[in-house]
Amino acid sequence: MVILQKKNMYLVVDCGNSAIKLYVFTNNELLYTHRFVIHEIDACIAHIEGMKSVTKAIFCSVSDNMNLLKQIQSIMPCMEFSISTPIPLVNAYESKQSMGLDRLAAAVGAEYLAPACNKLIFDFGTAITIDFVSDKHIYIGGNISPGLHTRSKALQQHTELLPYVSDFSDISLTGKNTRQAIQNGVVLGILYEIEGYIAAYNTKYENISLFFTGGDAIFFEKMVKKPIFAEPNLIAFGLYRILQNNADN
Repeated sequence: MVILQKKNMYLVVDCGNSAIKLYVFTNNELLYTHRFVIHEIDACIAHIEGMKSVTKAIFCSVSDNMNLLKQIQSIMPCMEFSISTPIPLVNAYESKQSMGLDRLAAAVGAEYLAPACNKLIFDFGTAITIDFVSDKHIYIGGNISPGLHTRSKALQQHTELLPYVSDFSDISLTGKNTRQAIQNGVVLGILYEIEGYIAAYNTKYENISLFFTGGDAIFFEKMVKKPIFAEPNLIAFGLYRILQNNADN
């Protein structure tokens, strides 16, 4: 159990498919993070009970976790982030009800960290999302593409002979065997996709800041020869800003 003593602390609870991630912020600074496996509900609640100085919280979940939300709300004021929650951006996405809340939170996080410029956001996970926020504070939308391991698994599942490859540490331009061919094809396919998006957006917009986040962000950050904001906690920063925005209002 952790007991934090600073004043005016806000808690962000990001509940994914496999993990519950806790982030504590104060005065625009990320103080603390902790991760629980998704089934460790009791340990997570005990941990939150030790946060005596936390005054408000925000809860975001990719699935139905109302029991966890209600338990947190019994400890402290906690708002649930949904598509109807007011955010400090104009959301121009047409199919709002079907969009992932993580995409919207990442967009708010990028806006929070770089408000004066256009923002192109790459989130590398099971899927790769590519989202654009204008310097007019408008979330324009974006695209969704299969992620690194999703591509490799698809090759195994939809062919007779190709193996699943999970090691992408040795990449070359031309594969000399089937395993190398899959490694190169998956990684370079994503790399050229990233570079293509960057080039296309740069022809249409000026003053673009690039944001990389998600589990595989560090891997591709090393391969892209551009200045990049690599922020693994971009979604958490966005949720914190959303909580601030609603607490102030």
